[in-house]
Parts: sequence; structure tokens; C-alpha cells
Amino acid sequence: MTETELTDRCKTGDNLARKELYERFAERMLCLCYRYAGDEETAHDLLHDGFLKVYSSISSFTYRGEGSLRAWLSRVFTNVSLEFLRHRDLLRDGMSLDDVSDLPDESEPDASVLSMEILMKFVAELPPGYRTVFNLYVF
Repeated sequence: MTETELTDRCKTGDNLARKELYERFAERMLCLCYRYAGDEETAHDLLHDGFLKVYSSISSFTYRGEGSLRAWLSRVFTNVSLEFLRHRDLLRDGMSLDDVSDLPDESEPDASVLSMEILMKFVAELPPGYRTVFNLYVF
């Protein structure tokens, strides 16, 4: 089923189309939610909330070519994740630059030798505010 057929059927409330939409994009959107949430349980909650939002607002989606559905879904899930962080007031967690001690100049480690799994683990360990800014900038 093409993206236009899929979205048209979802707009009419077709549950089989909704299921296919979920199966086609759930894994990618879960990864997106995990990058913002930092833990798997919260990411699953955000995935659920995001698909409820998608199903209720699919009528506002306008097809603009291949990949536009994925881009729209990514924006919806990013907004759901950011709203969760705002609601929990997690974006304000952080520290003042005055509280950061000066570190001696050391040679920078070679990040190219780190696996994607280790890098994503480091990102997940960042405080929510820093993790959010990192995700918005990089991804």
C-alpha cells in the first residue's frame, strides 16, 4: 500500500490501515522517543501517546511526496516527546556554567572508534535538557 493510500484509509478510520501505519513506523518512532526520553519504558509510553495523536490528527496531514509521511510523523513524535519533557519540567535540569570547573587541556579522544551503541548510551545518560538540545541539533 502506498503512503497516499495508507493515509487516505487512515483518514476514513480504517483500523487495518492504522495497524499497517503502526507496523511500518513504530520502530523508527520508538527510537526517536527513546532519544528524548532516555529510558525505554518512557519511550514506549511516548510511542503510545504519539500514535494516539497521529490517529486523531491524520486529517491534517497533506501528502507532499515520498517521505512526507515519515517527516510528519517524526514531527508529531518529537512534539509529543518535548511536551512530555516540558510537562515534567525536565528541560530545566542542568547546571550553571559557573558551577563547571575548568578542566585541563587534554587531547580529544577519537570518537570515530566508538560504536553507535556506545554513543547512543552516552546520549541517553545526558540530563534531559542537554539531551533534548543535542537531539534537536543533531537529529
